[in-house]
Amino acid sequence: MNFDEIIDRSGRGAIKVDMSEGLFGTKDLIPMWVADMDYRSPECVLNAIRGNLEHGVLGYHAPTDAFYNAIVKWQKEHHGMELEKEWIKFVPGVVTAIAVAINAFTEKGDKIVVQSPVYHPFFIYPERNGREVVYSPMIELDQTYVMDYEDLERKFAEGAKMLILCSPHNPAGRVWKREELEKIAVLAEKYNVVVIADEIHSDLVYNADDFTSYCTVSESAAAHSVTFIAPSKTFNIAGLATSAAIISNSELREKWVAKLEDYEIEVSNFLGYDALIAAYTDGEPWRQEVLKYLNENIDFLMDYFEKNIPLIKPWRPQASFLVWLDCREMGLSDDELMQFFVYKAKLGLSSGVTFGKDGAGFMRMNIGMPRDLLKQALEQLKNAFL
Repeated sequence: MNFDEIIDRSGRGAIKVDMSEGLFGTKDLIPMWVADMDYRSPECVLNAIRGNLEHGVLGYHAPTDAFYNAIVKWQKEHHGMELEKEWIKFVPGVVTAIAVAINAFTEKGDKIVVQSPVYHPFFIYPERNGREVVYSPMIELDQTYVMDYEDLERKFAEGAKMLILCSPHNPAGRVWKREELEKIAVLAEKYNVVVIADEIHSDLVYNADDFTSYCTVSESAAAHSVTFIAPSKTFNIAGLATSAAIISNSELREKWVAKLEDYEIEVSNFLGYDALIAAYTDGEPWRQEVLKYLNENIDFLMDYFEKNIPLIKPWRPQASFLVWLDCREMGLSDDELMQFFVYKAKLGLSSGVTFGKDGAGFMRMNIGMPRDLLKQALEQLKNAFL
């Protein structure tokens, strides 16, 4: 597992690389925006894909028992979840799953709550589907975020039908404590709110004991929620578009399945099925190694900013390979901040306002890359201040 290897991803349709020029206006930069890593996927995953290709018949496939069993075993061993096969439904990507959930569980004009700043599809897709987005801004505390429960209850009491929960949080990498999730569950039950829990980064938590899946905090939480999981971020296989929804409530599950059938998306790329099985069956050693490497990247980054770029304050993530950079002391507008990173530092990051107006003054940096490349990026940023 050589995470130091620098792999040229250009010219292969990689969004992070090949779309950078169109987004930033130049290709002369280090891309650190799209949330995938620049590491080779685990060999067990690559071997599973090779085996399918060598078989030679690339016809229609559906998830097998091995697909469901791998998810059941992984979630039990890593998150203490006791799942039944029928609770698990395939979906080609968590963003797709969010769109399906919006249409399965709400009607046009319904209010959907998001806790900002947050991953932008959380508010883009409700708006595209004719729902009213209600923002519940989080509270900044000690270089992280906490939830505003009083505001959240007000929004629920005003008739919200759904909360889209980012757990762990993107962009700040916050891992919610069990007691925090319990408070949400109490409010959601009180006001009959469906909770959609995006847990795509749940296997990239640096202290694994810190993570609690929302649906496990109480029986009521399980009954009013849908959980989205995927091996895509953890094992760097996002391009295989393979995720799953976990729905123990039969009424919610029936609505979900009906909407999947409406959209004809019950099946997908069969290579993704075997990749998931391989990742969840044999990928644990790789996961441990990548977590160690990413944590060392974060250590390096935190130290570098403190010593060399004091105007920018990185928030140490508790999960994921994404770092939330507080650039407010630079005194720049968000447009000026983007121009500074792109044309002076030659770096392509995600603007904080991409995650809502509460992200103003921040930038999101992807550090899932070889350390030499991360070092080069930080040196370019330091030199941009000279």
